[in-house]
Amino acid sequence: MTDILSATVYEPSIYNGLLTIEEASAELKQRNTVQTINEKLAGILIEYGVSNILGIQLLHHHFMLAGE
Repeated sequence: MTDILSATVYEPSIYNGLLTIEEASAELKQRNTVQTINEKLAGILIEYGVSNILGIQLLHHHFMLAGE
């Protein structure tokens, strides 16, 4: 998958390369990611006082974008 943070121009392939919401959700469940986020990552955000400015998002797409 393409590194989203390095994207500097409009690239439909970056968005299109994301999992669908159903695939992303299934991947989270398979890896037990929600529990890890709740037990570890959320605690770190709270500990460092940044839970009100940082968050966690499930990157996904709902449809494919066409090229320019």
